[in-house]
Amino acid sequence: MYSTVLQISIAAVAVGATVVERHFTLDKTMVGFDHKLSVTPEELKELVDAIRNIEKALVYTEKHVTEVEMKTLNKYHSSIISAKSIKEGDVITEEMLTLKNPGTGLESKYLPQIIGKKTTKNIEEDTLIEPEMVKGFITD
Repeated sequence: MYSTVLQISIAAVAVGATVVERHFTLDKTMVGFDHKLSVTPEELKELVDAIRNIEKALVYTEKHVTEVEMKTLNKYHSSIISAKSIKEGDVITEEMLTLKNPGTGLESKYLPQIIGKKTTKNIEEDTLIEPEMVKGFITD
């Protein structure tokens, strides 16, 4: 556990301080008020290490979906699938569609936007619905 003196400096960096001033001593028992409140070489190392960790944690980096995350996304998210054969030009109803894993097709969030639109081609039963299969459908 860090001393109160170190905790204050670490907290200051966490809320935006870019400069920290600490008095330094080789022996806290030396005569003089400052020695008791100063940091020792060991404490200084702890302080610097803690501040560097805080700085790393606060650095903003652009986030990207990793390959592993994409596999998980595809595995556990559902896609819109044809529940039965649908003919070209048919108006899509809710009964014609279902949701299944994996999530490699059109995402389930688009289901309300597809209902009521016409198909652009024949779609066999148990087929992933793709945007080009739905007339006038555009993903965001």
